[in-house]
Amino acid sequence: MVIAEKRLYRLEDEELAMLVYKACKGEARDVLDQMEIEDMISTGGLPRMWLLLDEAFGEPENDKFEAAEESYQNYRRTAGTSISKYLTTLKRIKAEYLKEDPGSVISDKSFAQRM
Repeated sequence: MVIAEKRLYRLEDEELAMLVYKACKGEARDVLDQMEIEDMISTGGLPRMWLLLDEAFGEPENDKFEAAEESYQNYRRTAGTSISKYLTTLKRIKAEYLKEDPGSVISDKSFAQRM
């Protein structure tokens, strides 16, 4: 959603950093208050904000991997799902899994069998 707004309104990172800061409430705002406003709008401020938020609220790396692996292994086409929707989702789930475990290799034959 944030990327879509950045592109739609052609925002610079400094402007987007302020929008993210203003949108955060509660614990998220407390996390971002570790930084000064000047640091947020400086070069590299937005990536530092994302890092702070990821450290505070993101899933641990092992959890991300396990969720991606489980999602790929257990995804099945349900009744009423179109073939194109199934294939699109399967490809997306495969990409997410390989992103979390770049050392994994899913052969073309294996993927074709899943399809």
